[in-house]
Amino acid sequence: MPRSLNLGDPWNLQEDEYVMLSLYTEHAFNDDWQLRHRFNYKNYTLTMAVNNGSNLDTATGNVDRFFFGQNTDGEDYQHYFFNALELTCKFNTGFAKHTLLIGGDYYRADYRATMAFHFTNYQINVNNPVHQQNQPSVSPSDIGLYAGTVPWFGLYVQDQIELPYHVHLLGGFRYDNAESTGTSDDAFGTPDEPNNTFDKVSPRGGILWQPLPELSLYGSYTENFGVSNILGLDGRPLPPQTGEQWEAGIKTELLNGRFNASLAYFDLTKKNLPIPVDRLFNKAVGEAESRGLEFDFRF
Repeated sequence: MPRSLNLGDPWNLQEDEYVMLSLYTEHAFNDDWQLRHRFNYKNYTLTMAVNNGSNLDTATGNVDRFFFGQNTDGEDYQHYFFNALELTCKFNTGFAKHTLLIGGDYYRADYRATMAFHFTNYQINVNNPVHQQNQPSVSPSDIGLYAGTVPWFGLYVQDQIELPYHVHLLGGFRYDNAESTGTSDDAFGTPDEPNNTFDKVSPRGGILWQPLPELSLYGSYTENFGVSNILGLDGRPLPPQTGEQWEAGIKTELLNGRFNASLAYFDLTKKNLPIPVDRLFNKAVGEAESRGLEFDFRF
């Protein structure tokens, strides 16, 4: 098929609207103690009306399609709030120089979505596309209402230590606690989401040695945690995604910083990654691993 082929209909619409506000404040008590605060707000609205392709008959070139619409009543919203407060302090213990970071953050998402879904008898042919000129009608039974909230807070601490002989150490951890609730009202019988609470402690650490000003050798280990907002086969969000990564490498900087290069080996393992199983739902795979070498340079 030619790259110029477009099976979309003339009334297809996707409109994304963002309203964003951010605030950053910083106060230095002295050269060694500093307090920072960040606040972000985003309001996002997605309006959509489209015929999506599904099954293709390779013998005839006919494509089955289904209609999907969002923000059908014009009242949808997605509100996101983020607050973070961090204290940085520098001090010495013997021959070790410390940069200590202590912080906490709070994230909250509230959403309301009206979605229309139904199969349409109107096919389109990839060899001779004839477009549907008018948007198909939507009945109240085609529309589902979904609403929910995700509050999420975290606490973290990290110490970066400078030792003699150009050795640097980093160690810390983060604690996350997240909740997820939601309600559903649709023709598919999607159940209301129960109150789910997830929490995890994620450590991180690293070491760097700089034998020459232009050369650094390093190794690191980190874990992460993320609450999923993707629906599974039962109509409920999938379990949180977690990951851990090992990395080791070498970096160099030459010609007064004009040339930079790095070579690294990484081993990344993720759990509960979502993969699609049909047009609407996903499932979480048990584990996925990615490892290899990465080389890059800038001049």
